[in-house]
Amino acid sequence: MTVSLDDMAVRERLDQDGSYERIAGLPEQCQEAWGQSKDLRLPDDFREVDKLLVAGMGGSAIAGDFLQVLASQESRIPVTVVRGYDLPRWVDERTLVIVCSHSGNTEEILSCFDQALRLPAKKLAITTGGRVLELAQQNKVPSITYQYPNVPRDAFGHGLMRLLAVARALGMLSIDERRMAAAVQEMQALREAIAWHVPEAENDAKRVARSFENAIPFSVGAGYMAPAARRWRTQMNENPDVFAIWDELPELNHNLVVGLRHPADLLRSVRAVFLDHEGLNARVRLRYGLTIEMFERAGIGCERIVFPQADPLAAQLCAVHFGDLVSYYLAMLKGTRPMEVDNIDWLKDELAKR
Repeated sequence: MTVSLDDMAVRERLDQDGSYERIAGLPEQCQEAWGQSKDLRLPDDFREVDKLLVAGMGGSAIAGDFLQVLASQESRIPVTVVRGYDLPRWVDERTLVIVCSHSGNTEEILSCFDQALRLPAKKLAITTGGRVLELAQQNKVPSITYQYPNVPRDAFGHGLMRLLAVARALGMLSIDERRMAAAVQEMQALREAIAWHVPEAENDAKRVARSFENAIPFSVGAGYMAPAARRWRTQMNENPDVFAIWDELPELNHNLVVGLRHPADLLRSVRAVFLDHEGLNARVRLRYGLTIEMFERAGIGCERIVFPQADPLAAQLCAVHFGDLVSYYLAMLKGTRPMEVDNIDWLKDELAKR
């Protein structure tokens, strides 16, 4: 039986936790979080840092990826994202270690924080509370807190805006109120075209979700659009509970394209979406078209979405917002409750026993 994405009864049955409102409210979340953090002041000695490390997992780490690519364009201070238990050995007194944990109880990040506390590095915590905040307070580590009583992936705006505020305070990024307001307005304009009330026949996000209904979603990005492709994959994993993959250009042209022969049946079940922007390197954009041609010859269905926003930050945020809503609509098609993450909960319980 075909599920209608224009039937409110479907949404009422599957989304009793208000996931749609939270996902659709991302522009306002970004606006609110930026307003709360834009005037952030950091300790004077933070100005001495020449390296920045973001430690996070899952929804608390993805914001670090966005900061990393923006900083690579606008700052001489490199940003590294650590997803795991251990800090790299190069961390020193000129490194700012930012531990990001939505819950404040993520075990990998607690491990990184414990190591950072034993090093001369500058330290900063971003969290809603939990053990991370306790450790920060006990050790007089500056902390940035926010309140958001839902799953980390839905708090993307809170995490990203606070990281951007840190980068602004360090002089790494030129982000002012006008630039952020324009990005929020671009997201709001996009939402008007892909919101729930817009029929599927006129709604590109619903159409893309439908194309994923019986396929393996594969998101591809390049440069500053690569983190958006990663976000697409994680949202497809966590909202509709589907297996999904992501990769980035031009790297995949040096390996993945050779693997477009076997297994042929599996390849035909993949649906690829390429996230593009006019500001990307011209040679990379040429590779978009050639890669799509190769994919299609291998039986992989493809779509190229060019985000028209002039500012890369606005394009990134719009790509995230679009993908988040695609993942929500796919959850409706799959008959999945977006809030449920049973496998993650099971894994945490088992780890706690050992």
